[in-house]
Amino acid sequence: MCGIFGYWLKRPLNVADIELGRKATAMLNHRGPDGQGEWLDRDAGFFLGHTRLAVLDLSTASSQPMRRGRTMAAFNGEIYNFKELRTELIDLGISFSTTGDTEVLLAAWEQWGRACLDRLDGMFAIALFDGEKLHLITDPFGEKPLFIAETKDGIFFSSEAQVIISLLGLPFVPQEEQISQFLALGFFLPPETGFKGLQYLPSATIRLYKKARLVEELKYWEAPSLAPFSRSKHRVSETDIDYLADILIRSLRRRLRADVPTGLFLSSGVDSALIAAITSRELDMPLDCMTVAFPDGVDESRQAALIASHLGLQHQVVDSQTN
Repeated sequence: MCGIFGYWLKRPLNVADIELGRKATAMLNHRGPDGQGEWLDRDAGFFLGHTRLAVLDLSTASSQPMRRGRTMAAFNGEIYNFKELRTELIDLGISFSTTGDTEVLLAAWEQWGRACLDRLDGMFAIALFDGEKLHLITDPFGEKPLFIAETKDGIFFSSEAQVIISLLGLPFVPQEEQISQFLALGFFLPPETGFKGLQYLPSATIRLYKKARLVEELKYWEAPSLAPFSRSKHRVSETDIDYLADILIRSLRRRLRADVPTGLFLSSGVDSALIAAITSRELDMPLDCMTVAFPDGVDESRQAALIASHLGLQHQVVDSQTN
């Protein structure tokens, strides 16, 4: 989990603007304690900040914002299939100076443009600036957030809403329809947030800005319809089960790539138990497991301990009342 913050003003930057950008970026330090970086273009009125949680290529060579050619990038998330993409790009004659996923993302954008998004397996919120155009992009399922405020002075964007709310002093004035949504669903439907002028960029969305003004928004991916499957009377076969298991194994192998120790939050549910079982039995990657105990609420630590014991995994219980 990293943090990005940036703005593109309709005028050149002054000293106060730059200090404001640094202050706002620092508000995201809890998202990225391993480094804070910035890049700015005074004449263009552009500032881009990043706080890094280092998981891949721990060297400063992979610090962000990162530049390749004319394009500067900062992103929150991870490109899980970056190794496969890196190999493909090397075969096309492209060289790399880092071993992380950020440079691969930039090279893929340089090589294929927007079409590279169809090749990415990951979760991400991305800002790409080439001096003339700013692309703000979210992953297919909206796992990584990106909040945007368009003002008379320019555009502001951040991984967390509170940064922009504090910076611009935005009031909370939800409309009646938004209140109904929240009461029915427990959240506001994107792009609305309830704060005046603040939007949440929907999943699988590209927003293109020129001269700090929105010129295009499009969806680059739509989830396939499940209707044909819901009507199907096809019985699940051993082949189907093997196919699903292969998908899960390959998916987890990609998601466990890291240059730091990895672990697993283990509940007593099917999902985390399945991940624990696959990593230990199929991938031979026994993870250290952790469960947070809530003695005064729903406490799954005892059942989680039984799962860890059955799989032969190290398990630690953290008491929510003492930590």
